[in-house]
Amino acid sequence: MSVPTRVILMYKAPELGCLETRLAKSVGDRAALELYRWMGIRQLNVIPAEWEMEIRFSPGGHESMMQELLGSRTLMRPQ
Repeated sequence: MSVPTRVILMYKAPELGCLETRLAKSVGDRAALELYRWMGIRQLNVIPAEWEMEIRFSPGGHESMMQELLGSRTLMRPQ
């Protein structure tokens, strides 16, 4: 009997000015936010559909923002 593969991804809510702060110093807050969104979506797209997936995010209370970014394919919980 094989155990299904399960992956847990950790994300921050995609708020302007709160992500990739070192990168934002060079490219600006908007570009850093767009890069973060792209990386998050790309990460989800390379995980096989048959794997169980869970997303943990911070800060809590941003589930709708996370679903807008990543869709509702997986279980989402605050960290």
